[in-house]
Amino acid sequence: MPASPSDLPRLQQLHGWLTLGRWAGVAGLAGFWLPAAPLAGALGLAAVVFTPLLVHALWRLGRAGWLAAFAVLVGGMMLGTVALGGAGVGLGGALGLLAFYSYTWVLRGAVAEWVREAEEAALWTREKARWAAEAEEVVLSA
Repeated sequence: MPASPSDLPRLQQLHGWLTLGRWAGVAGLAGFWLPAAPLAGALGLAAVVFTPLLVHALWRLGRAGWLAAFAVLVGGMMLGTVALGGAGVGLGGALGLLAFYSYTWVLRGAVAEWVREAEEAALWTREKARWAAEAEEVVLSA
C-alpha cells in the first residue's frame, strides 16, 4: 500500500523513533566491556516501552503485514521462551531481543521508503494544484 501525504507526519515520527533505536546496536557492542545482565535489562526495558508505540503506529498506518510479522517473529520467540518453562530463559530472552532489534532495523529501512513515497505524493499533489492554478489563470486572462 503506497503511503499517502496525510501519513507523512506519523511516518516521520516513526522513522525518528526507529533511528533512535540504532543506538541499541551500539549498546549491544558495549556488552563486550559491560556486565551483560544490566545491559540486557536496559535493552529489554527499551523494547518493552517501545513496543506499544510501534504497534500503535503500525496499526494507525494500516500496515497489517508488518504487525503480523512482528507478532510471528518477536511474539513467537517470546512465547517459545515461556513454553520452555524457565529452561533456557536467558538464551530465549537474548534471542527475543535479537529478533526485536532485527525487526526494528529492517522496519526502519521500510519506513524510510514510505516517507520518501509520501513526500513524493505530497510534492505531486502540490504540483498538480499549481498547474491547475496556472491553467485557471491562463483561461481567465484570455
